[in-house]
Amino acid sequence: MMKPTNARYGVVGLALALAMIMYVQRVAISQAIVPISADLHLDRTEAGMVLGAFGLSYALFEIPMGLLGDKLGVRWVLSQLVLVWSMFTALTGAAWNLTSMWIVRFLFGAGEAGCFPNLTRMLSAWLPLSERVRAQALMWAFGRWGGALAPPVAFYVIYHFGWRWGFVALAMLGVLWVAAFLPWFRNDPAEHKSVNAEELAMLEGARQLVLHDHGKPWYKLLIQRDIAILGLQYFAFSYTWYFYVTWLPTWLQDARHLDAGIASGYAMVPLALGGCGSIVSGFLPMWVPRKWVAVGGFAATAILIFIIPHAPGVAMPMILMGIASFCDLMEHLCGDRQAVYRHRRLDHEHAGQFRRLRGPGGIRADPEFDQQQLDHRDVHDGGGRDRLGRVLAVPGPRQRQHRQGVAVGRGAGSLTLKQRTYA
Repeated sequence: MMKPTNARYGVVGLALALAMIMYVQRVAISQAIVPISADLHLDRTEAGMVLGAFGLSYALFEIPMGLLGDKLGVRWVLSQLVLVWSMFTALTGAAWNLTSMWIVRFLFGAGEAGCFPNLTRMLSAWLPLSERVRAQALMWAFGRWGGALAPPVAFYVIYHFGWRWGFVALAMLGVLWVAAFLPWFRNDPAEHKSVNAEELAMLEGARQLVLHDHGKPWYKLLIQRDIAILGLQYFAFSYTWYFYVTWLPTWLQDARHLDAGIASGYAMVPLALGGCGSIVSGFLPMWVPRKWVAVGGFAATAILIFIIPHAPGVAMPMILMGIASFCDLMEHLCGDRQAVYRHRRLDHEHAGQFRRLRGPGGIRADPEFDQQQLDHRDVHDGGGRDRLGRVLAVPGPRQRQHRQGVAVGRGAGSLTLKQRTYA
């Protein structure tokens, strides 16, 4: 009997590469927002609006883009989306004022909104369940590691080319990915010339799960109790996570008085350790109770968030942020897997309702920095206490004054037209 071929691992490789690319392109603006603000004369409120434009469109378009992948197929939809968001990555460098920058970043977010829904569908069709959970954990980890690379990469291209041409250079990563993906990938493993009969037999359950309509509408997921609870988990997760991918380099430069190069190195820490948390949670033995790992991760994150504002210097707060990010990603993915293994009937659809509630989590993250968190009078280590804790805790009345019109975080996921049952 012949051994199964390994074409499915080529699909995994493409998914991991795109997860890294999309996070590099997404997080790069966190490093570039300082020179962008200087060139376009943006104050903190306006900079928050620019950062929030991505999250708003991500929340609005994640479900539609997931449905589009169901209708037209991952191969065509994903390749077009990557080209679209790469185009708007490049056009970020052409913005001339607040309005043009906001529109470009909004449209960039609309394109990236379809990435993870379609990647998840792609892995669901190409991997058996026994391999799918670990592949999802790897995809999350590589996305976070791509985000960790973004600050130093962005600093390098900004230093050598300026922020305008730097975004053009970053856009080319997406074009190169499409050039590799489009000729090779097929929606159905049965249509791929590199898949032999043995590998196809391994994937038959996954193909039936994803490629056939099981007649139940996607919106029925919204009334399931576990989906709603895990959606709240996503909300809390995003509240802290969005600080790392938006304002962290600026906080390091303005509050801790680091130059841009050193700040870009420190900004890698939370995202890099968050990727490690994804790996650990995805590869935990099945006998480990996911629910208690998730609860422990949340508790540890909450404790660390209260400690961080009191930590002196730069290294100690960044180490604590890294540990908090590790715990945050542990609870995030463990909670996600708990739903899958309890019900065994949700595939890539289950991500949707969780992400629907991530958006408000992002709303509560970015505005906290508006004209208060990054004002030297508030963040200086002298007379006033560092206000980072307000970013990651419940906002007060003064902070709520700045909330209007600023930064909406990531949201709405890829609920599809079908509800399916795991084989």
